[in-house]
Amino acid sequence: MSRLRLKALFTSDLAEHGTTQIRVALGLTLAVMCLHFAIVSPDRLPDKDALRYIDYAQNLASHGVFGLSEGDPSVSVVPSNANAPLYPAFVSLFIVLDDDLQDSLTCIQNSADPDLCPRNLSLVFFVQYLIGVLGLICVFLFTRIGFGSTLTAWLALASAFVSGVFTSYAERILTENFTLTFFLAFTLCLLMLYRDQAKPWMWASGAGVLAALLTLTRPEYLYLSVGIIAVVVAAAIIRRRGARLIGLSFCAFLLVVTPWAIRNQVHFGNPTLTSGGYGETILAYRISYNRMNFTEWAASFIYWLPDFGDKAAAALLPRSAYQRLIVADPTSFTLTAQSEILEPALAAMPREQVVGYWIREEVLKKPLRFAWTSLAMTWRGLWVGKYWGLIGFFAYAWLTVHMLKRREYWFTLMSLPCWALVALHAAVSVNVPRYNLALLAFYAPAWAWLIQGLLYRWAPGLKPGATAIDPLAKTQPSDQTA
Repeated sequence: MSRLRLKALFTSDLAEHGTTQIRVALGLTLAVMCLHFAIVSPDRLPDKDALRYIDYAQNLASHGVFGLSEGDPSVSVVPSNANAPLYPAFVSLFIVLDDDLQDSLTCIQNSADPDLCPRNLSLVFFVQYLIGVLGLICVFLFTRIGFGSTLTAWLALASAFVSGVFTSYAERILTENFTLTFFLAFTLCLLMLYRDQAKPWMWASGAGVLAALLTLTRPEYLYLSVGIIAVVVAAAIIRRRGARLIGLSFCAFLLVVTPWAIRNQVHFGNPTLTSGGYGETILAYRISYNRMNFTEWAASFIYWLPDFGDKAAAALLPRSAYQRLIVADPTSFTLTAQSEILEPALAAMPREQVVGYWIREEVLKKPLRFAWTSLAMTWRGLWVGKYWGLIGFFAYAWLTVHMLKRREYWFTLMSLPCWALVALHAAVSVNVPRYNLALLAFYAPAWAWLIQGLLYRWAPGLKPGATAIDPLAKTQPSDQTA
């Protein structure tokens, strides 16, 4: 391949090179992810939430029942809907296909020392690597289409891989393997709905289907419908499209989730997608943090910085300022949530009344306290990929301000569903960064934009002219001409 063709492959923004660039991106991404799978061994066994998903998957594979048994074969499995079904069903498929996988998971579930169990998890991990490849390609396409710059797209793809998020979660039995890729594809559909004048119906339907798949993976994504409404309505107004696209999105959504709702209606007399007490437990941990005083609230912005935050807090603050933020401390908000928040509430009222009681007492009667503790919880969940997320967040903020000054609104518009989810997680959970991996969809292009600006300074020959997205340039092509 000539030097000129190679440069066109990585920097040309012409449509005639687009298909080749996508094929090369897919090939390179697949090769790198497979290489990583081959040479890197998983460094941890399934634990905590992963054991819950394994229990569902084992029972689904062995008994055809979606329910929990805590790994005890003597327990009769009864139907449950405390969690969403899609990811456990995915794992159960490979349990059926691979006896070694089933033996390993059974041992991990029941052994007093799981480190002695065989680790025959390669099949499910390899498929999760392939799902990660699709997510990375969504990052490439979103950036290429949104910014109109191939170099930015390549840099975003590389940045997303370097974050370590895709490879890390591909080696874990967790729903994030689905939610991250589904959300990246969902965001790409929203961008195409905004940009593509020819086939808006296709992208509106795709957004609805992907929102449904997200909901069947993690129940909180049901509230993503708020984001769909906001973005579809905004796109319809800006691009002068009819409200029928909204109806199309929700018809697609309902088509996918209705079978699960019917199953729940048959078993429990209620079509609610998830229920069964797990939500009250999660909310109890969040309500526990409402007890933060102002000193602890201020300290949380240091303590919850990624990786080094606890050390910085220890060096700068008295221990009393952050002691209850230390998860392992006996007095922590986390370890006292069960005994001081959940158990007293369950003793005082039926379980089904607990959430309503907390909403009245902890949210409606104390809105300011709830708001400022939610702000701290939002801060806690921003650092996807630790240091990568720290830089990514500030690069994202800089890019967003830069684009708004140029009256380019698409990037902010596309990020609304993601930030709605971040706010939701901050309001109802302890909001660790794992819950907000969707931020990668916007951090990766921001990283790319930042690096590209430096490249243009060091190597002006890379700059393709008027279509460049240069963060240091005073004028840029506006979204109106995109």
